[in-house]
Amino acid sequence: KAHLVHNMSCVEGGGLVTMENGLTKTMAGVEKGNLVRGHDGNPAEVICAIHTQGFQGAIPLANVEGGCRITAGHPIWQQSDGSSGSAGNRWVLPHTVVEVALAPCSMLCTLALKDSYGYWVQGTLCAALGCK
Repeated sequence: KAHLVHNMSCVEGGGLVTMENGLTKTMAGVEKGNLVRGHDGNPAEVICAIHTQGFQGAIPLANVEGGCRITAGHPIWQQSDGSSGSAGNRWVLPHTVVEVALAPCSMLCTLALKDSYGYWVQGTLCAALGCK
């Protein structure tokens, strides 16, 4: 079961996603039709919100800076330190930049957005499923 979770691309249900108006909502509370802040700061419509429940005990999660708890295989945007301009900006898998540890979790969530390839969870840009 842990292997399956490790390969899922999801955010912990209690993670706070930034909505288009700047307020936050838990990932578990985001629904189809909601507007979240997209990768570029513009509103992005949620075309599908996937909420997976039924986990018992602890599962492997990466605790990204800012408090976003995410599966090891969910791509996040990593900004360069500025020394190489924007050339160092890239998508990375959390397990390559932070430690993954077992943590209690009852729900994992992910979003598909229209016209945006990412959404913000507690200051971390997380990849969305699909675009347009």
